[in-house]
Formats: sequence, C-alpha cells, structure tokens
Amino acid sequence: MTLVTRKLISSVTSEKQPHAGQRNRSSANFSTEGIPNGTKKLVWEIEGDTETKAIKFNVMQDKSVAIDPTIFTDVFSGKETDVKSARFLYIANPKGATSSFKVNVYAVY
Repeated sequence: MTLVTRKLISSVTSEKQPHAGQRNRSSANFSTEGIPNGTKKLVWEIEGDTETKAIKFNVMQDKSVAIDPTIFTDVFSGKETDVKSARFLYIANPKGATSSFKVNVYAVY
C-alpha cells in the first residue's frame, strides 16, 4: 500500500476578473518553490461552496521584461497538474466566478 501525502505549498486570493488596467492578472504573485522532494503532482483547490465547481482560471508567470507565459490552463478545483517549482506565479483570466475566491496549491508526494 502506497501512502499519499499532501502538503499545502501556497495560497492566494483572486478577484473574479482581471485587476483594473490588467489584461490577465486577477491575483497577487505566489510561489510554488519549496516543493518537497519526491513531489509527483500539484493539486489545485478552490475554497468555498458549490459555486467553486464553475470556476476555471489560468496560471501565468510574471516576467518583468518579457511577455508573461501561461504555465497552466483551464485550472479548476481538484485539478492535478505537472510539478512546476516557480516564483512570481499569478491567477489569470478567471471564468465562472461571481466574487473573489481563494486558491490553495498542494504538493502530492
């Protein structure tokens, strides 16, 4: 039997739409650095009730002198993604949200 362990590595609050004057960004920067050795995937969870099932968003990386790349697309609560250890990530282009929401990122190892 394999024991699966989860560790919260980051939390961020996103607005329901991009910030004023921004095309994509709806949250502050967050980091997924410090992932435990042996991490196999990241799991993204949105806190809240049933409304969270309708929310999808992208994750982008803030680049100071370049176009911000999209790291993950169509992320939703419970989605598993590849491991990406990075700084300056942010929530982008949320869809389906009617108010701000909190995203928790877990390392699974």
